[in-house]
Amino acid sequence: MQLALGVRPSKTELTYEHVDSTAEPLLWISDAVAWCFGAGGDWRRRASPLITETFTV
Repeated sequence: MQLALGVRPSKTELTYEHVDSTAEPLLWISDAVAWCFGAGGDWRRRASPLITETFTV
């Protein structure tokens, strides 16, 4: 983060805004697909055509 913001992050014009999860409708799709994948079983099978890549963290 420090490298992206420079030596004086408070002097940048970068702002953070925490909004309610219902404020970003496009994220609902990824959340639903991720839930299906995590639920496993038939839910994972149904969502699998929507998933092109996964990352283990």
